[in-house]
Amino acid sequence: MRRTSFRAITVATAAATLLAASITAATAGAAAGSDKPDISGYAPGMVAAMERDLGLTTAQAVDRIKTDEALSEKQHTVAKALDQGYAGAWVDGTELFVAVTDKADAAEVRAAGATAVTVDKSLRQLDRLAAKAFRAAPDAEVAGAYVDVESNTVVMEVAKGTKASVAAAVTEAGIPASPCPSSRSPRCPARSST
Repeated sequence: MRRTSFRAITVATAAATLLAASITAATAGAAAGSDKPDISGYAPGMVAAMERDLGLTTAQAVDRIKTDEALSEKQHTVAKALDQGYAGAWVDGTELFVAVTDKADAAEVRAAGATAVTVDKSLRQLDRLAAKAFRAAPDAEVAGAYVDVESNTVVMEVAKGTKASVAAAVTEAGIPASPCPSSRSPRCPARSST
């Protein structure tokens, strides 16, 4: 079986997972006669995990989920409207950033209440570059390849000591690359000049 991790990583680049991976479509409301929010509509343990891992109170965790749900809905609407010019989205705090490839799309993003970031390549282009780079690299040397929407790049994580051979293979495929030396290293972009 050839590098199945790429398919999973490519699926992970879908913008919906950037915002909605840890939330459900349920909405929380206050329990009748109680000051404590009703958490029964959420995935088991999600609120408790947010309390534990993020140091939030139950009310703060529920508010965070509601905010994420609202931002996720906004992101889906904007992505659908932009179609080919869409280059991904991410959240910083309570602010939704949407990457686009032209200024007309940027105006549409701002009108929807999000922050527009103009970039060179669409998400579709980046996905194609990631697939091309991943196919070009030697099988055993690539730990993963994925799209980093914030930097508008394709990132390749390679096995320690294989940077040169992967870079040569990817460059030969027409994609100038700077792969990471190992899967635990900081991100390094593989950019295309096409």
